[in-house]
Amino acid sequence: MKQELFHSLDDESLRLAVLAPATRQVRAQSPAVKAQVYAQMTPGQRALFMFQVLFEHSRNSTEEYYKWCATLMEEKTWGEVKGALKHLRDEAMLQFLEETEEFLLVWKQAGVVEDEAFLAEAERRNARYHELAARTIERIGEYVRSHPEEFVQWEEEA
Repeated sequence: MKQELFHSLDDESLRLAVLAPATRQVRAQSPAVKAQVYAQMTPGQRALFMFQVLFEHSRNSTEEYYKWCATLMEEKTWGEVKGALKHLRDEAMLQFLEETEEFLLVWKQAGVVEDEAFLAEAERRNARYHELAARTIERIGEYVRSHPEEFVQWEEEA
């Protein structure tokens, strides 16, 4: 990437640009290929990638949000998502996801799924998640700009 482009991107564009190579490598691939690509990432790349997994799969609706959180918890990937937020030092989002985890576990143990109280709380949590995600994306921008060596190889300026 050219340094001029790197420094001109807003936080969201920078996040997507530095994740694009990994995203292309794992899209529509087997779990083994995905694991291999993930293992080759730097700690910063892994953190961004795991946030990306949660964010991109849960951004369109409340239902996607809580179902994707539950899926990541069942697949044991949830710990990687929380580890990503620790790496980025995003305590607010980390605490929120831990509260979301507790919320989903309580409802699962109660055996009541998708009643009015659950849906209202899920809606509230989804709105709060999006507020916090905007700040997480800002943190990611700050992190990438502070650690470009973890994310990009500089192209020669012409």
